Amino acid sequence: MTLDDWHKTRRLSVAVCSAPPSEVTVRLRLLAGVSFVRWLDVRHLAIRYDLRQLDFVQIKRELATLGVSLAATFWDRLREGLWSYMETTQREVDAMPAGWDADVQRIYVSRYRRRRHGFRDERPQQWRKYLDRAPAPDKP
Repeated sequence: MTLDDWHKTRRLSVAVCSAPPSEVTVRLRLLAGVSFVRWLDVRHLAIRYDLRQLDFVQIKRELATLGVSLAATFWDRLREGLWSYMETTQREVDAMPAGWDADVQRIYVSRYRRRRHGFRDERPQQWRKYLDRAPAPDKP
């Protein structure tokens, strides 16, 4: 993963903001991992943060304590849910020591070890006995 994959920039639609915008900006900048906060207009807030230190759920929680509620339209909720899911997945994948490939390799190696090795004759037992017998001598 590159460094840019860890830095997320989000544009949030705000429905209600009971705190002054300057206070919201200052409080968000105090969070570890936040590098950029700016009000685009009265209803939109842009924020950039480092996912290794902070995720969208924590930002949303901090906004709620400040009295800022995000827009609740279907598309906004869908977008926020998708952000939360993607960030959680990205953090979990990074927490794996060697990634998904290590798990696949471990599964195949364990299956290979449990397999029966050597020559395997798939014919039924009675066929093997019949076919492996020497042919009967011809009668004179």
